[in-house]
Amino acid sequence: MVPGHLHYITCSCYQRRPFLGTPARRNLFLEILERVRSRYQFVVVGYVLMPEHFHLLIGEPEQGDPSVVMQGVKQEFAKKVLRAMRSRTQPLQSRLWAEALEQRHIWQLPPLCFR
Repeated sequence: MVPGHLHYITCSCYQRRPFLGTPARRNLFLEILERVRSRYQFVVVGYVLMPEHFHLLIGEPEQGDPSVVMQGVKQEFAKKVLRAMRSRTQPLQSRLWAEALEQRHIWQLPPLCFR
């Protein structure tokens, strides 16, 4: 990686579901982003959080690389959201959340050609 370069990153929630659709979830995402930013020492130039996806513009991390940074953000967010969803699961819960819990997905998987 080249120091000083910026990285534009975008990621969608699983099946475009609104996992970032509440203020509490957006705050959780930003808290996690800040912890990861501090750990890997990079600059957040800008971000946009939408209910079903996000965009980030970050500087080059001093430790790791952008893929490691995103792995940290996405894994921690998914673990916390899935744990919270499991604790509130009720028999009549909507299929939207039940399917996500069953499949354990919060983030959309990249197309096969990019794996």
